[in-house]
Amino acid sequence: MTDWADIIFITLFVVLIGLLVAGVAVMVWVEVQGPEYVSLDEIASNPAKWLGKKITTDGTLKWVDPAIAEDTFIIFIPIYTGEGIIVVPVPITEKYHVYTLVGSNSTVLIASEESLDAYLDQRVRVVGTVERMDVRKDGRVGRGYFIKVEKVERL
Repeated sequence: MTDWADIIFITLFVVLIGLLVAGVAVMVWVEVQGPEYVSLDEIASNPAKWLGKKITTDGTLKWVDPAIAEDTFIIFIPIYTGEGIIVVPVPITEKYHVYTLVGSNSTVLIASEESLDAYLDQRVRVVGTVERMDVRKDGRVGRGYFIKVEKVERL
């Protein structure tokens, strides 16, 4: 005859395996759905809400003068020194190709590790993460946001 303890153990084991399978299924489903679509107007009006989140948006890709971008937009790169990590401010153009994505009412800065010149003046869909940077303007430093591009496709 089976012990009640064995029945309880087997039941709990089966429930835990079922929860594990359900959790994996939900994770796969979320990955297949892709990042949330956010309009450029929403990103421009409330960028802090999307900070660190992977999003999809679209607009017309425009060129940014590298001299202006280098002088204006600063990102912080962590560097390991052997004794610790220091954070060094560098112009965004040292690490990225910089463009703007223009919508009907808003413009958002985007940065890509690869050149996107082939997409200039075309409607594109961008997948990326909203990141923070420092912006120098009129001798002052403030906070700004940009989209770190992971994928671009023509519309």
